[in-house]
Amino acid sequence: KIDALYQALAARRTAWREMHPDGTFPGVVIIDVDDSVVATVVKSVFQTAAFAGFPNVHFVVHNPPPRD
Repeated sequence: KIDALYQALAARRTAWREMHPDGTFPGVVIIDVDDSVVATVVKSVFQTAAFAGFPNVHFVVHNPPPRD
């Protein structure tokens, strides 16, 4: 678990619930990564989001053009 990320996401979840007391929290997060990021880091971010109450995760992976 990444503590700072967890705290930030949990605060967003709490704020959303305060603003929408009768709503169902959608819990959507988009993880935007470069293809050079190792899988264990992506896994930690994914798990932290899930622990913070964000069960719907989408990924955007950037693949930069080849270098000459």
